[in-house]
Amino acid sequence: YKDRILPALRSHPTIALTMDADAMFGNSPGIYSHPTSKGVNWEIPASVELLDFPWASDKQEDCGLRMQGNANRQPSRPKHNMRLIFRDRYGAGRLAFKLFEDADAEKFNNLILRGQNGDSWIHPNATQRLRATFLRDQWHRAARKDMGHETINQSHVHVYVNGLYWGFFHLFERAEAEMMAENHGGQPSDYDVVQDFNKTPGKIEVLDGTIDAWNAMFPLANEVAAGSKPWTDMRQLVDMENFVDYMVLNFFTGNYDWDKGNWRAGRLRGADSPGWWFFSWDSERTLWTLSKNSTGINFASRASSLHQILARDADYRLLFADRVHKLLHNDGTLSTVRASEIWNAMADEVRLPLVAESARWGDAHRASNPYTPDVDWAKESAWMTDIYFKERPAIMLDQFRTRNLYPTLEPPTF
Repeated sequence: YKDRILPALRSHPTIALTMDADAMFGNSPGIYSHPTSKGVNWEIPASVELLDFPWASDKQEDCGLRMQGNANRQPSRPKHNMRLIFRDRYGAGRLAFKLFEDADAEKFNNLILRGQNGDSWIHPNATQRLRATFLRDQWHRAARKDMGHETINQSHVHVYVNGLYWGFFHLFERAEAEMMAENHGGQPSDYDVVQDFNKTPGKIEVLDGTIDAWNAMFPLANEVAAGSKPWTDMRQLVDMENFVDYMVLNFFTGNYDWDKGNWRAGRLRGADSPGWWFFSWDSERTLWTLSKNSTGINFASRASSLHQILARDADYRLLFADRVHKLLHNDGTLSTVRASEIWNAMADEVRLPLVAESARWGDAHRASNPYTPDVDWAKESAWMTDIYFKERPAIMLDQFRTRNLYPTLEPPTF
């Protein structure tokens, strides 16, 4: 594909990172040489240049740089995620730039450059590399947006490190109060944001605000399940359509690595708050197995636990069935037609730049026969639309019926 490499490198905007080489790759601190080390002591100064964004002029800003994620930090995965942090001690303190063409946000304090790990050619497992699409996590976020819900702004960029091409990366905001205030108004202090906390299993980490409203959901849900309160009382704490659609999406995709970890939720405080919103986060281990059944998942103090409590209430089950019908029928987001359209639009976007990704990382684990978009990627992408999205909706309806979440009798059509 030598005739496509230069167009591939110019297919998307570029982020060029510059830093002291020893600070990045040496021994002190050498954050790329010690990718599993975390915290502010493993953050180094860097410069970021934003180039070739068609809707904005080129810009340079100073920032902090550190490694990002969990499994992706392992040395067996050579293309690590990176996080850009904008602080006063480095420069302007915030990046003032229109990063995302279709979003209002133009000010950022944390950005993530995701190398794609489990859905890429750098994963240590050969079977998983053959399934690489570079799209699974992105498709989840795009599906949430197509459903009409809050999501995390995302795009793709080419990344250079000290002038060396480092690959094709997934760029998105870090879910936190400042991100929500920038996108939805108010001040960061107006928001609560929580996430999984891997260091202490079973514990919820508060990123911003308090956990009080989160903890209040579960006693109320038990009252609903007991029949002492209607499910509609949950609306004071939870955006219920957002919540149910979030559960349906993760059940539909058979998310292998979710709810015990890999989730984020946020809410605006106050009388006019729509309640907790749930964000798709790190959803790369999905859309793999047609028969996968996640509908029984139940982790304490998580969204899955809330769902299982509420599912004891007939009126909640009716709401759930209504949302399932909306999403899986009549060209809804998870219908064969619409799910495939969303996938194909994203596949068309990444097909060319994956030529550059293949040149950079395609031979990391298969030196004599590099992974390419023409062969390995094309086969898996076609399987998604030819098999998965065609057969999965009917399988999901059967799974929901087994759990009494969808009626055996189809609703009337007019």
